[in-house]
Formats: sequence, structure tokens, C-alpha cells
Amino acid sequence: MEEKIKKRENYVSYMQEFQYGYHDLHRLSLFQPPPKRTETRHKDALWVIYIHGGAWRDPTITDRSFDHTVDVMLSSRWIHKIKGFASLSYRLSPHPDHKQQLPTSKTSNQEAKHPDHINDILMGLDYLQENFMVGNQYILIGHSCGATLAFQTIMSQFNHTSFVKPKIIVGVAGIYNLCGLRDRHPNSGYEEFISGAFGNEEKVWDLVSPVNMKPLENLWTEGEMAILVSSTLDELVESKQVEEFEKTLKSYHNIRVETWTRILNCSHDDIWKKDGLVQVLEKVLDNYYQV
Repeated sequence: MEEKIKKRENYVSYMQEFQYGYHDLHRLSLFQPPPKRTETRHKDALWVIYIHGGAWRDPTITDRSFDHTVDVMLSSRWIHKIKGFASLSYRLSPHPDHKQQLPTSKTSNQEAKHPDHINDILMGLDYLQENFMVGNQYILIGHSCGATLAFQTIMSQFNHTSFVKPKIIVGVAGIYNLCGLRDRHPNSGYEEFISGAFGNEEKVWDLVSPVNMKPLENLWTEGEMAILVSSTLDELVESKQVEEFEKTLKSYHNIRVETWTRILNCSHDDIWKKDGLVQVLEKVLDNYYQV
């Protein structure tokens, strides 16, 4: 246990943080592992870029929630094929259990409404592409509402001409159908956080839900793989989200679509708190490099 803690402290000391915009949460953390002396970095190496969850509103979950995953991945047999790791924070909607003291400033307020969240993600990805030459050589992985945001990056209503879409998108315990999520969890507070982020109009919920996107209107020519992952013990997001969205993604004939519903056996937040994301990334890299 002491050895594990020491390793983690060493990793954190190398972490770099960057501001990609004016708000305190326009922040990303980044780590580029140095190449091993005995092994050069692969020419087709990929970036791994993470979008955290938290129902678009939880201030306790930030870009640094990816630290543990990166720490473990540094020992991966695939590390020579990873150019770097990045994790994005973004502006949040109000949370009833985390009320801010008034007055708040423009740089610290927690008052985001759609499309603020996805606009921030696109801004952060633009920053990475401009400053670290990421191009389309990246895996975009999101957890929970972070998976929603990951797939929204390929929806034409949100992206812009300068944005380079990812090669691979991985949604883990993702929300792809907002109305479906609410309907399958009545009287549970889900409608409250969805309304807090997207407003009260269900037609907006449907419009922004990745499950409803049409490939001909939402081109993803850079894409190669889309992977949907759920956990057998997820108590917050139902596996039906994966079943529904898989049908949508199958309409992309140039994309390899996979659903993994049995590889994780942990609670919703333990996916990122423990080694769930590590398991997923290892399998993604196995599949991509055809091992």
C-alpha cells in the first residue's frame, strides 16, 4: 500500500495544468509519459482524452478524477503507443447540495446551461489540437454524462469547422437518451438534474440526445471505432442506454461498433475511482492494435 501511494505522489508531481478559457473550470490536466530508453514511441501512438461525469453539475468531480487511471496506465504494456493523457473540466450547472455564496464572479459561477458544457469541451479539444498537435490521433473517453459529451462532439449541431473529430470514442456508463433515462428512473431526481442542465423542454432533450442523431446529418469521416461500455453493477445508469444507442451507431457503416456489457462489475462511480477505466482502456488498445 505504501509503495502504491508513493508511486501516485510521483505521478501527480509531473502533472501539468492548463487554462483553455476564462472560467476557473476551463481547465485541463495533462501528462505526457517520457519514452522508455529501450522502446521508442510508436508512430501511430494515440492520445487518451477523458471527459468526467457528475450529471453536468457535481463540483467534486473534476479533470483530476482521471489521475488514478493515468497512474495505473503508466505501467501498461501499451504505454509506448500512448502519446499523452489529458482530462478536461468544464463549466457546471447549479447543484442543490453545493450552493455558491453570492455574489459569484464570471470566472467562478456555477450557472452553466446547455450548450455551455459541450461548447467548453470543444474549446478544450481545440486547445489540445492547436498546442499539442493532437489531430485526430486520439481516443475520446467519457464516463456517464462525460460519455454524452464525447458523442456530442460528432453531432453537427455542436461542432465547428476547425474541430478535428476523434478516431475512437468510448462511452462508459453513458447517458445517450435523456428522456429514456428520466422515464426509467421516475421519482428519483433525474428529471431535476436533466432540467438543470438542458431546461424543461423535452424536445431539446431529444435533440441533444446522441441516440437520436442521424449519420447522414452527423458525419464522422475520421472515425474508426465506437465502443459502448456498461457495468453489471451500475446502480445509476441502466444498460438499456447501450442497447438503444448501439442501433444508432450501427448506421455508421464506416465505424466499427462494439458493446461491452460484461467486462465491468462495479458501481457507477467505482468505474473511475478504481480500475474500471483502466480495464476499458486496455481492452480498447488491445482491439485497436489487433492483439
